[in-house]
Amino acid sequence: MRIWLFFIVCSIGLVNDLHAQTPGCTDPKASNYNPSATQNNGSCLYATTTITPTFKFTPPSTLDELSGMIFWNDKIYCHRDNYDAGPVNNAPFYEIDTTSGAITRTITVNGGTNVDWEDIAQDNDYVYIGDFGNNVSGNRTDLKIYRISKTALAASSTVTPDVIEFQYPEQTNFTAASGNTTDFDCEAMIVMNNKIYLFTKQWTTEQTALYEIPNTTGTKHAATLITTFDVDGLITGADNWGSSTIVLTGYTDPYDAFPFPNVRFIYLLYDFTGNNFFSGNKRKINFNNSVLLESVAFRNAEYTYIGNEKTLSVSQSVESVNLTSYLNSYYLLPISSIDLKTRLVNNAVQANWNILPASDFASGYLQRKAASESTFQNIHILPGASGNYTDQHPPAGQIAYRIKAKDTDGKDTYSKTVSINIPSTASNLQFQQQKLTVNGTGSLEIISISGSLITSEKVNNQKSIDIQAYPKGTYIARFTDASGRSNSLKFIH
Repeated sequence: MRIWLFFIVCSIGLVNDLHAQTPGCTDPKASNYNPSATQNNGSCLYATTTITPTFKFTPPSTLDELSGMIFWNDKIYCHRDNYDAGPVNNAPFYEIDTTSGAITRTITVNGGTNVDWEDIAQDNDYVYIGDFGNNVSGNRTDLKIYRISKTALAASSTVTPDVIEFQYPEQTNFTAASGNTTDFDCEAMIVMNNKIYLFTKQWTTEQTALYEIPNTTGTKHAATLITTFDVDGLITGADNWGSSTIVLTGYTDPYDAFPFPNVRFIYLLYDFTGNNFFSGNKRKINFNNSVLLESVAFRNAEYTYIGNEKTLSVSQSVESVNLTSYLNSYYLLPISSIDLKTRLVNNAVQANWNILPASDFASGYLQRKAASESTFQNIHILPGASGNYTDQHPPAGQIAYRIKAKDTDGKDTYSKTVSINIPSTASNLQFQQQKLTVNGTGSLEIISISGSLITSEKVNNQKSIDIQAYPKGTYIARFTDASGRSNSLKFIH
């Protein structure tokens, strides 16, 4: 009887849970948007969209095959793919300026060989370069990813990588095939949640297979197949913004109508479940102009750089795309601006802030740093995206304030630093007729010019000290009030 009762209760709970969720398309940008849907089932459909990217610059001829790029430390880091003369040992990649495209640093990968570098990715600690291009004969058995410490990269232009080796368990035939026919080529990679994800370039089926491997070094990893998706083209690059949005680049097979036209495109993947990035929204956006689109890098969640390879008729180029209009109605974008103002009122500092978009604000602090401090200190928890706070007892001298705000994706954003000068209270100390007078409540120290402490005592409201008994010499009186502000007075006896 108890078993049947348990079964009935569980069944009722399951039915209620099923009724609580309404699967469907949850994206307002989709043509089949269902406002009643509470659970995204990946069914969203979108009208055909074609846009014109904004031209940014022409990279140097060294990067005529701009195969992969990331944005880090206000620079683009990128590489070319294979070299016509064959594999290159101790191969380089490049740091370039985002405005001019000029190479600002050439980084040598010590021990790294460029057989066919096809994409570059990053996480908080490392940069990853994928040597996994496999389109020539489709039979490579030396697929690898070079992992480079960001700390080492910031410190030197010669870096020694770790090596991550892998293989596709589904590939069992390693007989050399004719060029551009394999389904085990790869040009796109991201790193998320301590895993590396590969999006293959399937020449025959024009689909992509999503694989997962650990981001750790060691023996050859067996890549785990998660799913496949029909992209109706060839995937050539990938990047992710945190764990919320992925962008894939690609084009229709140019060899179907050599040398062109081909159609270049991106896929926006968002609102997915777990590591099945094709389980959520899959929005395809076409770009005009017939160019070999090879790489992509998020600058922020709204703005991406795309890299195009040189062809017989078109030079290599970097362009940009603003994705705001495609994503902003669906999920909250990162904090775009923080306005912080301060003013001095009766030796207290009034701070006012306004954070946009307010809907993406999760938490934050007002921070303060005195001239004597090496780091900012949290002095007030922000109750909302806009507000004000009065710092009643700032220390004297030059003080810096800033806002640290966390958005709903967990990313921290800082405001510009605002500085303000807090005047000292020198009138608290007076020296006349061999008497030191202290006005205020706090603590007093008298120090000899050589640094010896003569006296240290508490003061309540007012105190007068006769220094006639002091040895002749120069002294410094330092008074610190209850709020921590201090001032000094030098006197001679």
